[in-house]
Amino acid sequence: MKTHMTRLLTCVLCGLVMLVLAAGAHAAAEPAWYVCGKAVKNGKTFTGHYTGKSCEANTEVATGGKYELRGGVGKAKQFKGKGGATVLHVRTWLGDEKIECTSSKDSGTPAPPDLETEITITYKGCKAPGGEKCSTPGERAGEVELEGLKGVLGMIEESPTEVVGMKLESEAHPGPEGELVSFECEGLEVTLAGGLIGTQSKDVNVISKESGKTFLAGEYIGERKHESTTYKPLVNLVGWVGEQAAIAKEIHEDEQGEIAKMARPILTATLCGGEIEALVHAHCAPDAYAGQDQTILDKGEALMVKTRDQAGEPSKALLIGEHVEHEIAGDSKAEEITPIKFVAKETGTVEELCYETGGYLDPRPATSLILGIQEQVGGKPGKVLGEGTVEGKIPINTVAKVIGLSVPIVKGKTYYLTFLPLGGTITYWYSHAETVIFSEHHKKLTEGPPENYVYIEEAEAQPISMWANGT
Repeated sequence: MKTHMTRLLTCVLCGLVMLVLAAGAHAAAEPAWYVCGKAVKNGKTFTGHYTGKSCEANTEVATGGKYELRGGVGKAKQFKGKGGATVLHVRTWLGDEKIECTSSKDSGTPAPPDLETEITITYKGCKAPGGEKCSTPGERAGEVELEGLKGVLGMIEESPTEVVGMKLESEAHPGPEGELVSFECEGLEVTLAGGLIGTQSKDVNVISKESGKTFLAGEYIGERKHESTTYKPLVNLVGWVGEQAAIAKEIHEDEQGEIAKMARPILTATLCGGEIEALVHAHCAPDAYAGQDQTILDKGEALMVKTRDQAGEPSKALLIGEHVEHEIAGDSKAEEITPIKFVAKETGTVEELCYETGGYLDPRPATSLILGIQEQVGGKPGKVLGEGTVEGKIPINTVAKVIGLSVPIVKGKTYYLTFLPLGGTITYWYSHAETVIFSEHHKKLTEGPPENYVYIEEAEAQPISMWANGT
């Protein structure tokens, strides 16, 4: 375990900051990445719910399937994609100033539970309304590159048909004022900030190596007025399904006031120089709402965007474990088995194990995380009753899940929820000091009888942000 108290005390403050960001992310994170993998065995019998290796709907069985859907991103392979023509609209009282590009390409990395990270988008053949070529510093004429973006999945519509979306923002500076890119069109300077939402396709509720994103600008935020001129800005989709009441209120207030002041990541543009100076009698026009038309097709890991609350699925309850406030963050090193003792809150069947990462990223993050539930034997962790692996690097303030388990537990009985990071360090949240045990140098949970492992005691930290849900 080997926690470092100096860093931990420093991270108390960073944890409080990250709590605010995490709360916002979790509120909209209904869809999540899933992979199809080998199911857990009960003796010699598989306990999965699919006979097909891609977990196809027509191969679903009640039990005995060799394969199971599991939260995660597999090996987290980088995706790459290509798109056709792209149009950036900046519609104001001056008209619709369009910057058009002939093609685009992108790349990025999926991350559990619902993210895309390290996204770069490159647009080619970009021109301003007067035919001037647009480019970012260091790129060829006509090439505009956006880098350092982050994507977050969310629900655009829930009924009558589910529509899943992807929101793009700056990874380092998310939010309404986070700058995305600055580029120049032979005298016209353009700066884009905020974010935009598009629809996700091809991998929603089906395992696929392909995924599509479509961004369409529309008149989603009503009418604006400048002096005697009225116009309707063109923007991309605004917010998730659960935010629409708040958005409607913001739109009403914004219609009565200043331009580009809605407190959410809508794409905004600042135009400076060129013909702008003659039109507005200033070097820069006021910030304006903007919207983008683009369709791009990506190829990468075979994944599914699964909507977590699907019709017909029974709701799951917390059976054992605990969520903790984001007070102090610590870390566990690679190849350390750490069993955390809990008393079952309810009698039921554990179907998923959950682990929440801490508020900072270690320089060498784990490449996979094994989660398990163990019985207690002679006051020590014993037989592994169920386990699974979350593949890929897990971001901070993220709940990693292993699903597809079927482990009966009894209220009042003691069990261990156990984690084992491989390939690097995993962080966690804890809230009080209590003796915890760990065992070093392991590649899996069962390398001999667990009750015979030599455990090291540590009283510095009690990482208890682990829990199990079930029915």
